Amino acid sequence: MQYEKDRTVLICDRDLRYARHLQEYLLSEGGLACNVRILTDPGRLKGEDLQDKALYVILSESLRGSWTEGLDPDRILILSESGDCPEGGPACVSKYQRARCLADALLRLPGAGDLQTGASIRHGQSLTMIGFYTPVSRALQTSLALTMGQLLSAEEPALYLNLEPCSGLSTLLGLNGEDSLTDLIYYNECAPERFPALLGSMAREVNGLFCLPPPRSAMELSSLAQDRWTGFFKAIDRVTDYRYLILDISARGDCFLETLRLCDRVYTIEREDPVSAARLSSYEDLLRRFHYEDIWTRTRRLRLPVFRELPSSMKFMTHGPLADYARELIREGGRT
Repeated sequence: MQYEKDRTVLICDRDLRYARHLQEYLLSEGGLACNVRILTDPGRLKGEDLQDKALYVILSESLRGSWTEGLDPDRILILSESGDCPEGGPACVSKYQRARCLADALLRLPGAGDLQTGASIRHGQSLTMIGFYTPVSRALQTSLALTMGQLLSAEEPALYLNLEPCSGLSTLLGLNGEDSLTDLIYYNECAPERFPALLGSMAREVNGLFCLPPPRSAMELSSLAQDRWTGFFKAIDRVTDYRYLILDISARGDCFLETLRLCDRVYTIEREDPVSAARLSSYEDLLRRFHYEDIWTRTRRLRLPVFRELPSSMKFMTHGPLADYARELIREGGRT
């Protein structure tokens, strides 16, 4: 179930990290029962009827322009970056203060108190889960998953999650810190009111794609029952505006097949050599023996071409032949 368009708060700010922190606060501590969406480029809505897009607009001063003409000033909250708050126009507060003060300023706008009614929080479109799994080793699974995630994130928000312990991605993606994925799952269960804020602080942006720290060890991964994963994915769907969840899955843990079953689409990479073919055959037999054949109905088997050149850095993933290959997958059905 989605909220109607007139129950949407739109945050307009070029600083995506700032906007996400404010969004997570409004949905958790602020308790808004509505859509809270982010727009970094107001030009994307130029020519559209903003009256149907948002009930309220939180607008950074630097983005104020002709695109706001026609909006009711009582529906706009300006975030002042210069320190000036002119009188006689829309409500204006300093951008650089606690999120609680910004939420209070929003709720003081005419009629905005109604945004706090209810406890269910939904974003505009349901979350699409895209899984990547192959039993074949060194098959470029992670490279393809990251590339597709970055390409999709150029259009709509995407979150990448690697479920392989000791993957090395914490270092490569700059995700080093005290918290990991299992901490998020814990907070979702024991302190759900803190979950959105913690998710927002842990996610790191790489070329527009947000990434979460992977599990620290195989023991952490194995200790998580399927109902905990399911609750975690539902929470991401409920309290964020991510359109895509990219799952880079390993066979570790007892729940990887159930996780694949939750995906709307699965990509499995295969190769022609005898060892790879034998592993893929074993995987197919596993699905049959444990009655997971339905996973195949959402699986696309990929035989990747030989890429003579691969990106040398995470920031170049959207360039080159691998990116061209991922774009073709998206055109053929990688976007829902």
